Amino acid sequence: MKGYIFLCDKNTCDECFAKNLFGTTLNKCKTFKNIKIGVDYIFLFDMSKKILHGIWKAVSNVGLIDKKAWGGKYLCQVKVKLMTESLLSIEEKELYKFGIKYSDKVIPEAKLNRLFDYLSEIYSNEMKKINTYIYLEKIRSNYPKEYKADDGHIVRSKGEKIIDDWLYKNNIKHKYEPIITEIPENLRPDWLVEGKNGKKCYIEYWGLEGIDKYDKYIKRKLEIYTKYKLPLIEIREENLEDLDFYLKNELRKKGIL
Repeated sequence: MKGYIFLCDKNTCDECFAKNLFGTTLNKCKTFKNIKIGVDYIFLFDMSKKILHGIWKAVSNVGLIDKKAWGGKYLCQVKVKLMTESLLSIEEKELYKFGIKYSDKVIPEAKLNRLFDYLSEIYSNEMKKINTYIYLEKIRSNYPKEYKADDGHIVRSKGEKIIDDWLYKNNIKHKYEPIITEIPENLRPDWLVEGKNGKKCYIEYWGLEGIDKYDKYIKRKLEIYTKYKLPLIEIREENLEDLDFYLKNELRKKGIL
């Protein structure tokens, strides 16, 4: 997890905001090519006002997206989406407290965490989405990928392997732990499945339900699914005993089968 700082001035800021598009020159592109969709955080520093704005997430890979943007001067570009309800802003002099300079372009994780702590004090409501995702990712990282499914996916538990193998054997198009970019918040479901009719649905396996910390993880994730009305199939450990019946039934309800 890192932060990346793009620059704008009085001549370019409005276009950045209007298009949700940030850019830099090609000779500086190497640094920004490392931006990971759904993992890293994007900021925009206004050179005219000396203010850092945020917080966005990348919803595209870095490359040429709009050759006419900013008169064709900045061809290394990334499409972004604002993660907070409103723009969060911090003056340049405040950034020095965290050892952050806009000229560094990249904010390491340790400095980024300190910045987020500071922003949480000022913008407590707006930072809830950011802090929720960081919490979810920390819980996820406690369970490393150790099991290889039949289709080559490396998953985190025997239960996940059983489910992934079932999807593969039943020719259900699926992605394991994709980053969802269609909503303002970062979300990483266990699976995204798609029917031949193009309908999509998410699957979550609550394999450690009953453990306090994990139950909080489930609750926070479900809040996101509910908020954005995302179609979801929940699988619990007891469902694995008759997975064929259970999943076929649930996938039919969602219009996948």
